[in-house]
Amino acid sequence: NILVSSDTLSDTTWTPPLCLPNNMTYYWKVIALNGHAPNRECDTPFIFTVIEDSPLTPFSLISPPNLDSVEICSPLLVWQRSIDADSGYAVQYQVLLNQTPDFESPFLFSDTLSDTTWTPPLCLPNYNTYYWKVEAFTGHAQGRPSTQIFGFYVNEPPVGCTYVVGDANGSSSFTGLDVTYGVRYFKGGPAPTYICECPPGSGNAWYVSGDVNGSCSFSGLDVTYMVRFFKGGPGPIPCPNCPPVHR
Repeated sequence: NILVSSDTLSDTTWTPPLCLPNNMTYYWKVIALNGHAPNRECDTPFIFTVIEDSPLTPFSLISPPNLDSVEICSPLLVWQRSIDADSGYAVQYQVLLNQTPDFESPFLFSDTLSDTTWTPPLCLPNYNTYYWKVEAFTGHAQGRPSTQIFGFYVNEPPVGCTYVVGDANGSSSFTGLDVTYGVRYFKGGPAPTYICECPPGSGNAWYVSGDVNGSCSFSGLDVTYMVRFFKGGPGPIPCPNCPPVHR
């Protein structure tokens, strides 16, 4: 019985109009005709078998854990490997990154990858949530997305010293109490509560919050400057090498 036959063709190619069932063998031949000479069949019928492609195995995202907070603006993304049961086909991946989990318009995506890790090539803006997923494909089997969509929050610590200029007593404000605290310190009392390396990477850590005259040191001159400020003098000036940064 003929399973399917073509209409009369003028071309030498044809695609069956229906999807042939998998894992079956099919025979095909061609008959040439012109309406006046005898018909001629091809010399030998051909045989082919339709083999179903094995689906890629499911795979999961690993790191960063879902909804984790990361202290780096270009975190390393890691996922499991997907396997193609049909030998000879390498599985490749593409990472999609977006600020919304619907991925309608991913703003960043990787090149084709053979590895299961990827680092975004740019520094993601701080204090934002980003969503990511991975697509696996081989070029012959149907592609498979990762089993999850993960999100992470970029919370990179500021580089530099986080302080309020003049806050010698660690109250997160600059008041007359800081003047009193500074006087006590230079008379042998407790040291200012905040110490920071300034400039960053210099190895020189000192009481940056007590420097109100911009001298990049904390001395009795700063206490004098504080007193003048609270009597209507000029405002506090941070060390220009390490102005305060804020989260």
